Amino acid sequence: MKTPFLHGSLALAWICCPVLAGPEEEPVRPQHVRVQTSHYEVSQKALAQALANLQPRKESLYQAIKRLTKQGNAKLLNTALTVCMPGKKTTTESIREVIYPAEYEPPELPGTFGSQGPRRIDGNHSTSPLLKIPTAFETRNVGETLTVQASISSPGKHIDLRLEQETSTHPRDHIWLERKGKRGKNRIIFPEFDTQRTTSQVRLRSKQSRLISTFTPHNKEGQTDCSRKILVFVKATLITPRQTHP
Repeated sequence: MKTPFLHGSLALAWICCPVLAGPEEEPVRPQHVRVQTSHYEVSQKALAQALANLQPRKESLYQAIKRLTKQGNAKLLNTALTVCMPGKKTTTESIREVIYPAEYEPPELPGTFGSQGPRRIDGNHSTSPLLKIPTAFETRNVGETLTVQASISSPGKHIDLRLEQETSTHPRDHIWLERKGKRGKNRIIFPEFDTQRTTSQVRLRSKQSRLISTFTPHNKEGQTDCSRKILVFVKATLITPRQTHP
């Protein structure tokens, strides 16, 4: 009579104590992709020396540029970073809207608009090429825009990355017309913009940095400065979001 009672007690304890049944399996958490771009400025001479002394099996180009940065022969200009889910497109922006006049017209007196057109201001001022007012405006986004779309290969070792990045600056203005008169110097100015745009499709290993584009910058006068180069590197990293508990 003792044996059936003992078996029954063990079965009841197993049902009432779920710890004895083993721990619950943790749900599979999806992976994300963290994409980072870095812009480095380096002189043409230093870049040529780095490429000539580069040993691909011992040092990558990215490591060589970072070494030049520590030595003061290169400079990190900008870094952009975003996180996306595989197969989803992500866009991040940091821009400033610049509104500027695009057209100028001579000023007019209010009156009727007939077959002869509007009445212009008479006198010597009407002949001045600087006596104009803006009649049309345009808007330009100045800053940085980064758009990425990443997918993970079946083994989970490589990342197929589509990237579009644009960096626009407003470094100077163009003097279209200038004249000195009795009331001082008058100017009609239009802005000039510098734009660096990259569109690329690459396959990377996780945490691998690769050069995707090279730019030749402009100097203060807007002329091409062949003594400097801007290198753009991209790095994609597989990450797993941590599970948070309430």
